[in-house]
Amino acid sequence: MQYLVENKMVVTDSGVTTPGLESTEQELSALPYRLLFFFIENNNRLVTREELFIQIWENYDQTPSGTALTTQISILRKVMASYGIADDVLLTKPKQGFVFNASIEIISDEKSTSPIPSLIFITRAKYWITGLSVVIGLIIFMLGIYIWFIEHDRTPWYQIGTVKTCSVYVWDNDMSPMVTSYYLKKADEFLHEKNIECSARDKILEYIQHPGISETNDVYETKQFYSYCKWMKESYICNNTYYSAGKTK
Repeated sequence: MQYLVENKMVVTDSGVTTPGLESTEQELSALPYRLLFFFIENNNRLVTREELFIQIWENYDQTPSGTALTTQISILRKVMASYGIADDVLLTKPKQGFVFNASIEIISDEKSTSPIPSLIFITRAKYWITGLSVVIGLIIFMLGIYIWFIEHDRTPWYQIGTVKTCSVYVWDNDMSPMVTSYYLKKADEFLHEKNIECSARDKILEYIQHPGISETNDVYETKQFYSYCKWMKESYICNNTYYSAGKTK
């Protein structure tokens, strides 16, 4: 089964393509594809953030977070925009969730199979979990850093505080006070470990994949990205650091 969205984009069993083409133009990784498919199945209905956390992450033994959701929504918007689909097709309802209000037509295809088995396979494959997910996450993070300095007003980086005169920015403006405090703590540890002394205009860009905090303050994360950006006369020069399970890569 395939779906025609807004008469502009066909959702196939592995990604998206232009109407009339038999092959898939853009293959989507598991997370944005599950997200798009879930929105299509729940078209014209308010989908809460909690639903998405369960259906897109927890049901596949992955840890959700506001940051991860923001990242995947941004990826999905860019994919749809590349096919000329208006941004208001996917509406954000602050503190509630999202509404997908597209015109959708089901396209029968005898050769196509249900996407669910392939999704399960893709999700559980070690290749996606260990290799490609790290590469994609790092590319998205570095691209975000680049665009942040080129087109500050278009990129979702938000300042959450200052540590040792360094302004700390993250990619999620909807973090709880506990998670915000944790991000600032990790930024402080990063500055201490790297012996960084900030000037007034220096910045830290920080992204922690799937941070989790329990009631006992038992904090864990799988991957951490930091970029120390130092102001040099007319522009920023950034040094990037990636950690996995506490080890520098």
